[in-house]
Amino acid sequence: MIQLDGEGTKYAQLARGFRDAILRNEFPPGVRIPGTRALAKDMRLSRNVVLAAYEQLLAEGYLESRPKSGTFVAQALANRLLEVCPKVASDARIRSDQPRLSRSGSRAVTEAGQARALSLFEQRLPIDFEYGIARPDAETICELGRLHGRVIRQAVYDYGDTMGDPALRAELAKHLRRHRGVAIDAEQVIVTSGSQQGLDLCARILLDPGDRVVVEQPLYQGARHVFNAAAAQLVPIAVDDQGMQVAALSDVAKGARMAYVTPSHQFPTGAVMPLSRRLALLAWARREQAYLIEDDYDSEFRYDCGPLQAIAGLASGAPVIYVGTFAKSLTPSLRLGLLALPKSLVGPFRDMKWLIDRGNPGVYQRVIAAFMANGGYERHLRRMNRRYAERRACLVQALHSELGAEVEVAGANAGTHLVVWLNRLSGSAVSELISGCRQRGVGVYSLAPYYASERPRPGLLLGFSALDPEQIQQGVAILAQIYRGLQASNAAGLYTPVGLSCASGGSDGVPDSVV
Repeated sequence: MIQLDGEGTKYAQLARGFRDAILRNEFPPGVRIPGTRALAKDMRLSRNVVLAAYEQLLAEGYLESRPKSGTFVAQALANRLLEVCPKVASDARIRSDQPRLSRSGSRAVTEAGQARALSLFEQRLPIDFEYGIARPDAETICELGRLHGRVIRQAVYDYGDTMGDPALRAELAKHLRRHRGVAIDAEQVIVTSGSQQGLDLCARILLDPGDRVVVEQPLYQGARHVFNAAAAQLVPIAVDDQGMQVAALSDVAKGARMAYVTPSHQFPTGAVMPLSRRLALLAWARREQAYLIEDDYDSEFRYDCGPLQAIAGLASGAPVIYVGTFAKSLTPSLRLGLLALPKSLVGPFRDMKWLIDRGNPGVYQRVIAAFMANGGYERHLRRMNRRYAERRACLVQALHSELGAEVEVAGANAGTHLVVWLNRLSGSAVSELISGCRQRGVGVYSLAPYYASERPRPGLLLGFSALDPEQIQQGVAILAQIYRGLQASNAAGLYTPVGLSCASGGSDGVPDSVV
């Protein structure tokens, strides 16, 4: 009955074998088990191994020792095993294969599953226009490694400040004042586990079920699902080439609790909100006593001028929560982001952050603080801006060279991705275009999943930060070949024209359940 599984020490294997046999009711409660000498001989083990295993099982309560009688499976397990162990229970009514979740827990699990399905990329391809990827160069890696070695010797062993390492928060406050025009103190900064945790904190603290939240259309799916999990009522406002159409707010957004925007590089379209709309949005928030959640996920990278002033910096005491992240500027694996808060919200956010995770890894925070303090972060950003500008220019030139008037490129002046509108391709052919590229080892991505209700124009979202110019040129050449093949098929009547329904779903070829 007892088999050693080869994992770990022999005494641990023997103890594990007894546990499993007892839980399977192969050794029922009250049954005497072999003596240590006999079992050691039968299993060709050292008696010390058997003694150690028995001592472990006695300590855990699986066995009990009776003086002058031997060692037995604990009699106290007789009824308890039937109550709690599915391996023993014969009554199916006491089994439960489905967890019992709260209503809020069920919503959160449902929304998280949908969000993860959209954000998880398939196996990376040789040429992958995946977006949201940042890979530091060799100089940055060496500098971070040197700083890590220095910090780890400083005995960073305590929990640290829930709001984040004070040195890092001070550097972040200076950086926001210098580069984003946000005049805040370090006490108003909270370090988070990326921007996603920042959005979750906003929803937990500021929203009740049924509250109205203004969002962009199209929308970053991570924000959409956070607000849905909070049982908020989303009010989508269409985006044009200048971002959210703020003028529409007065008609449809009365009584809204907050508005979520990505004004400096709208995700996913790349539109940049001009100052007039930013001021109008801020004025609306003051009138409605609503908060603006300003997600500034990749504002560090601009190719026609310096970074734009954030909405949070336009007026003192503005009701704006600024959300930032190192995922796009350094690397997603750091899992470090930030919230810059109005002073009135610091206490509630600090307390909720403590309740969730007590704070972020102290070593990494101090490494990044030192990196910012010695100027390394700004040098890194300058190098990355030059690198990404080259790759962005290469991608735009390749698209124009290979596809010309067939496509319209948008959102290319900032960030690490751009949008390619496929003006002359049937919407139902987009999935075929993506599939054909994948078969040739090129990853491209549809815009459709970011639209919650209306059907978008056929388009692709292409990231360029992780590809060198040669890969970009080769990838676009393959994309153009697949595109021209689909155009020929479309001309032959194999695809439904734009605007008409198709069997696979909507006019963009994406099933309704996905969109």
